[in-house]
Amino acid sequence: MGYQVSDWVVLVVLFVVDFLVVIWGGVFQNVVVGGGIAVVLMLLHAALRSTDDLVADDIETSPYANLLSDDDGDYNAPPTGGL
Repeated sequence: MGYQVSDWVVLVVLFVVDFLVVIWGGVFQNVVVGGGIAVVLMLLHAALRSTDDLVADDIETSPYANLLSDDDGDYNAPPTGGL
């Protein structure tokens, strides 16, 4: 048809339609309570999460040590051998 619609126009129209459907459907309170519970759980997780064990001290302690090490040679070299 040759019409071009901006992404922002589509975003705003879809947001308004979604908001009206949520209000018209009577589930606005459920959405707000669900969002509030999600935020509380996220904050609780962030407060209790320990990041001490997320970083390995040595590459040998990683289960992916063979993938991370550069001992096998030059990865930028062209492959040798045939198929």
